[in-house]
Amino acid sequence: MHFRKYIILGIGILSLGLWVCGKDNSDDAAESAIRQENIAESQEEMETVTTECSSEKVAEDGGLPEAGRVVYGQTFDVNLEGWGDVTFVTYEPKSEGEDAEYKLFRGGQEVYAFEYWQEENYVETKAVAFRDYNGDGYKDVIIIGQYGDNESQCYDVARVFIQMPEEQKFQIDNLLCEALSKNYHADSVDSVMAYREEYLSHIPWYMPENISYAESKVIADNCDMWLNFMDYANEVEAYAVTDLDKNGRAEIIVSNMGGTGYYTYTRIFEINEERDGLEEVKTDFVEGNSQPDMISFGEPVTVYIDNDFVHHYIMEDYLKATGAEYYNVIYDVTLQEGHLSCQVLARRSELYTDGSEKVEYEDGRGQKITEEIYKSITDNVFSDVNRKETHIWGWQDLEELKDLSNEELRKKIDESFLKQEVLP
Repeated sequence: MHFRKYIILGIGILSLGLWVCGKDNSDDAAESAIRQENIAESQEEMETVTTECSSEKVAEDGGLPEAGRVVYGQTFDVNLEGWGDVTFVTYEPKSEGEDAEYKLFRGGQEVYAFEYWQEENYVETKAVAFRDYNGDGYKDVIIIGQYGDNESQCYDVARVFIQMPEEQKFQIDNLLCEALSKNYHADSVDSVMAYREEYLSHIPWYMPENISYAESKVIADNCDMWLNFMDYANEVEAYAVTDLDKNGRAEIIVSNMGGTGYYTYTRIFEINEERDGLEEVKTDFVEGNSQPDMISFGEPVTVYIDNDFVHHYIMEDYLKATGAEYYNVIYDVTLQEGHLSCQVLARRSELYTDGSEKVEYEDGRGQKITEEIYKSITDNVFSDVNRKETHIWGWQDLEELKDLSNEELRKKIDESFLKQEVLP
């Protein structure tokens, strides 16, 4: 299954803003042509919502089943990737108290029925659009419906159906629909699209299904940048695909560990803003120095999320300097605007001389601290942060990738994402 940028959840209860049915609809009339067109497929066009591809209205003598219920103003002939040329049909409710129905037809035969919404007090379908909302190269379906108890008090509901190409179906994204209603972005297709980046940047990391086919393919297509970057200190070679800064563009982390000192070396590559290539993340790492041990292989990583939505990953680095000298360093690791910062929070040192052991602790400024303070250093540093999680990344063996085809490589990248977990 291809993984999505947006979380697909069960039916949610929507908090709906009220809209007045009797308002001036001149703006809606001016927008109606736009609402009935397809968005261009490039990522840049999708995000700016300025370029669209036309679909055609179906004539009222189109010979559709139950023609008396067809809303021809919101019924279109359209080409959908994975479906070909089909007719999207909007049906009036069968009876009072029921909702509208939406179906796909090909050659006069029904080929798909969209999930029934079961919203009461249907007034009209205001808009339908076919746009690639999640960036996977397949058009999704956006429907704006209006509902109300009487002619003076109405509200709009936006529904976004994400196309699932491998299963050949459309899955409603209920979390997105709820967010659109709560944030007053449910009244037009343009408003739905305008909310896309905001939703993406603030969506909680509750599930791992946030990488699209398009992104995993970009990572696979550019494997020459990250697949064979080091030929030493590689007793352990591993990779994980995640989104450290939660900006909606995935990173692949490639990390090696080895040598007598257990040195770790890491490079990180992020999908670029154009989403057509990779850019290497800049880091604070110093050539020759050991780095945080990012490879966790199923072990949880503590994450503090501050009020600016910056994710602070607590990582350690275990280092053997000599046979009698060992260090453990606790880091605060963050990724912002393409730069990975590693701030030392505390250090522990073990020195063995003349058969005796000397253990010392210090904070990030080099000041001596007690063992108790050392063990609680992260909670003390982030005492004003009320959101704490533990993340498990999908680390996998890098060596397994080296003889795979491009498509096999892409599937392994998806697999890394699927292994992720978030625990409160």
